[in-house]
Amino acid sequence: MHKKIKIILIISIIVLSLISLFVFIKYETRTPDPLKNWTLKQKIGQLLMVNFNGIEPDYYINKMILERNVGGVILMGANIQDNEQIKTLTNALQYNVTQNEKQVPLFISVDQEGGIVTRLKDVENTAQKDIKTEEQAEKIAKTRGEQLLSLGINVNLAPVLDYSSDNRSFIYSRTFENNLENTTKLGVATAKGYNEAKIIYVPKHFPGHFNSVIDSHQELPFILESEKEMTKNVEPFSAVIKEKNPKIVMTSHTLYPKIDPENPATLSKKILNNILRKKLKYNGLIMTDDLSMKALTKKYPIEEAAIKALQAGNDILLIISEPEEQVKVFDAIIKAIEENKISEKEIDQKIIKILETKNQMQD
Repeated sequence: MHKKIKIILIISIIVLSLISLFVFIKYETRTPDPLKNWTLKQKIGQLLMVNFNGIEPDYYINKMILERNVGGVILMGANIQDNEQIKTLTNALQYNVTQNEKQVPLFISVDQEGGIVTRLKDVENTAQKDIKTEEQAEKIAKTRGEQLLSLGINVNLAPVLDYSSDNRSFIYSRTFENNLENTTKLGVATAKGYNEAKIIYVPKHFPGHFNSVIDSHQELPFILESEKEMTKNVEPFSAVIKEKNPKIVMTSHTLYPKIDPENPATLSKKILNNILRKKLKYNGLIMTDDLSMKALTKKYPIEEAAIKALQAGNDILLIISEPEEQVKVFDAIIKAIEENKISEKEIDQKIIKILETKNQMQD
């Protein structure tokens, strides 16, 4: 009797092992490694969104695309002449990607907030301050998004969801009018419009400049809010994340000393991980504001800020600077991985999320 039980147990173990092996092989077949055969350099490039000079691709941006597999570009005033030229430019940039081994499409972004931050004069450019109703917000965003996409621009770095109630604040003129509730409603409606246009929009600048009179392009703003107060003022971000699931959120170079006395929000794990990720349950891509802004560079060399930004939880590094600075950041990330300051596994997770977002962009 015992012998029979033994045989049955052995057969059961063999059968279960075969089933497990079959499931494993099936799973492995279904989920191939998306980064198989990617070099470290090819991975690092996807983390960067950079600027370049001129109304057509120059030597440096072509080199970034072809040799460093850069993931995104941002179009600034110097790149823009008129709509036909922009269309030619974006087509040329995406064509250059096809000459790269990996052929991953670019994020091509622009700051088309409307009002004082308008890069393209022939694209819908109503200021956020002039938007009064949810219907208006949705319609403007949908129109703007469709116009940008028709020009080959697939990412708009907007809307501004900082809440500001003081007209002396440097960010005030770029925000929605009136109170926090209105900012939240108009922010959600704007996100809805961009979603309808099927363009990637980027709510910014988390967790906000609030009422700081200091311009983060020049100095580091200090925001003397507690975590409880911050949680209230980031309600526009919270609502947009909960209701519209943005694919990218941009950080702010602002110091909240009551929450993290050492690190500006862009470089703060406490703010990005504990609040944005865990409290607000955001699972999309996190993108820095421009790392060459003086709020950061007065304290950190750009390559150090880039490493700290990745360690804090950012996935995309925005660098509006000279090509030499962009290369410095690229090389510094490789060195940081080699020195185990950042794990390659963490980088892989960021790249996979970027690739997934780009695949959705093409659907």
